Amino acid sequence: MKNSVVIIINSILQPSANVGLERERKLKLTVVISGLSKGVNFAVLAISLPLTLNYLGVEKFGVLNTLISTLGVINYADLGLAMGLQNKLPMLIASDEKQKISQYISTCFFFLVGTATTIFFLASICVLFIDWTFFFNTKNITNQEITVAIIVYFLVMSFGIPFSLIQRIQSAYQENYISELWITLGNIVSLI
Repeated sequence: MKNSVVIIINSILQPSANVGLERERKLKLTVVISGLSKGVNFAVLAISLPLTLNYLGVEKFGVLNTLISTLGVINYADLGLAMGLQNKLPMLIASDEKQKISQYISTCFFFLVGTATTIFFLASICVLFIDWTFFFNTKNITNQEITVAIIVYFLVMSFGIPFSLIQRIQSAYQENYISELWITLGNIVSLI
């Protein structure tokens, strides 16, 4: 039993010159790290949820969760461009067209930077003209607090739009385990 576990671990950690074996190794590595990542992410959520609720209070916690759930739509602001890149890259990788790979990635990145910048500035302007205390039906939170929170949230989400490409590129290269490690690290750092 102990030898079979060692053989499995070695097959996951040691790169192979054989393309098929290397794909299989990356798949196994992704499955293992993804499973561990989901466990760590769940633990971070289970710890941070009561901490956040106690820190913010019920009303601010409700506003925060409403913002996160409704404004989460901004993640789809890339109009499918990142997914299209993820689908196109494997063909370019297989044909070893490094110049085209660079062109596709840079074009997609700068388009997403422009999209994110536009979304942030439009949202920042529109946010100023809404009475958020009426919209959220809050009594203990000022309109200014909610406005600042929404602008900061849009800033963070807009900043993340172009960098979501990294995960898509790693998927195209069949290196999802790297993305999972970064997501897990980010969740742990956010808890701290």
